[in-house]
Amino acid sequence: MSALKAALFIVILFSISALASETELKELIQRAGAGDASAQSQLGYYYLIGEKVGKDIEIAKSWLQKAANQGDIEAAYDLGVLSEGERNYLSAVRFYRMAEKDTYAELRLARLYSEGLGVARDEAAAADLIISATESGEAEALYMAGLAYRYGKGIPVDYEKALNNFLEASHRLYPPAYTQVGKFYEEGIGVESDREAAESYYRKAHNAGDTEGIYLLGALLEKKLNFEEAAFYYEAAAERGDNRSAAKLASFYENGIGVEKDYLRAVSLYLKSVGTDGGFSENRLGIFYRSGFGVEADPEAAREWFIKSIRQGYTISYKALGYMYILGNFGEVNQVRGCAYLYRSGDEKDGAYCDGILAPRAQKAAKNLEIVR
Repeated sequence: MSALKAALFIVILFSISALASETELKELIQRAGAGDASAQSQLGYYYLIGEKVGKDIEIAKSWLQKAANQGDIEAAYDLGVLSEGERNYLSAVRFYRMAEKDTYAELRLARLYSEGLGVARDEAAAADLIISATESGEAEALYMAGLAYRYGKGIPVDYEKALNNFLEASHRLYPPAYTQVGKFYEEGIGVESDREAAESYYRKAHNAGDTEGIYLLGALLEKKLNFEEAAFYYEAAAERGDNRSAAKLASFYENGIGVEKDYLRAVSLYLKSVGTDGGFSENRLGIFYRSGFGVEADPEAAREWFIKSIRQGYTISYKALGYMYILGNFGEVNQVRGCAYLYRSGDEKDGAYCDGILAPRAQKAAKNLEIVR
C-alpha cells in the first residue's frame, strides 16, 4: 500500500469513527430526553468532564439531577462530589445518602460526619458507614476501618480488628496499608514487636510509593545504625515532599552521617522542613547563619531564625540567641538582654550563669525584660 493510500485509509477510518461517535451521542441525548435514567447519568457525566460534548457544569448538574431523582446511584454520587467541591456540604450529604450503598459515597459521607460538615459531627455514625463500606471488599474501606479500630474513632479500640483490616487492604495492594501493618509490628501494637516484619512491610510500602512508609523505613534503618541506606530512603521520601525526611537528611549532611558532610546541602534541606518539626530546623538554620556554615555568616539572619524557632516552642533557641547578645554578636555586648533569653531557656545552668555575671538589680531587669516569645 502506497503512503498516499495509507493516509487516505486512516482519514476514512477517523471519519467513520467520528460519525459513529456522533450517532451514539445523538442516540444518548434522545434516550436521556425520553427519561432514561442511565442515559441521563451518562450524558451528565460527559458534560461534567467534557467528553464528546463541551464541558458545562450546569448542564451536567441538570442531567445528573434528573438521573438521581430516578434512583441512579452514580449520578447521586457525582452530584455529591460536585457539591463537596463547591463546599455545599448540606447538598453533598443529601446526595451521598441518595447513593445508598455505594462504597465511595459511604466513605465520603463518613468523612463529612467525622468532620461535622453539612451534618452534626458524629464519629459513631461515621464508623458505621465505614464498616458498612467494607462489605464491598474495597481496599480503601478496609484501610479506613483499620484506622477507626486503631484509634477508636466512633467504635471501641480493637487492635486485632485494626490489623486484620490493614492486612486485608494490603492484600489488595493498598499502599498506606503496608505502612500501617509495619507500624503495628515495629511498635508491637496488639502483636509481638518484630522489626524484621516491620521492615519487610515498610519496604513493600516503599515499592508501592507510600511516602510515610518510605520515611519510616529510613527511620527504622537509622535505629539499626544502617545510616547509608537510611539516607537513601530519607532522600526518596524528601523528594516526595516529606519534610520530616528532609530534616533527618539535613542532619545527616550536617554531621556527615551516612553521606559526605555538606553544609550547603544541609541548609537547603533544613529550609524545606521549616515549620514542620517544632522549631528544630529553624534552630539549625540560626546556628548555620551564626557560624557561617554553608552560608555567609549573618547575625541578623541568625536572630530571625532563632526567633522563629522560639515561637514554635523550641527552648534551646533561647540559649543560642541569649549567648549571641552576651558575646556581642550584634555589635555590642548586652548581658541583660542575653540573660533575658537564658533565664527562659529552662536550663538551670543558664540561670546560674546569669546570676553569676549580673548584679541583683540587673538580674531582676533581665527576668522582667519583654522579649520575643
